[in-house]
Amino acid sequence: MSEKPLCCKRVYGNGHSFSGGRCSKPGKVQVGMNWYCSIHSPEGKEKRKAAQARRDAENDKVWQEKKREMRYAADAVKRCKELGIVDPLTEIAKVQP
Repeated sequence: MSEKPLCCKRVYGNGHSFSGGRCSKPGKVQVGMNWYCSIHSPEGKEKRKAAQARRDAENDKVWQEKKREMRYAADAVKRCKELGIVDPLTEIAKVQP
């Protein structure tokens, strides 16, 4: 019985020396003459990279909204100080019946 070839990528850390060691996972995808495991395969890397880009875009959108809200709040506080309003909530309560 023939064994599956191992992944051809070198990994670093986890007790390996500074020169690294070979990935111990069995190869599942062959690209050219090299075998890659599902983690190190070029297709897998591209999928993970695309997923990370989508997450980054979503996080950036959320962060931009938070920054907009913080700027709005800072501008509101600045405007209240210009008008001499110490506590905006009490001023609103005075106006509303």
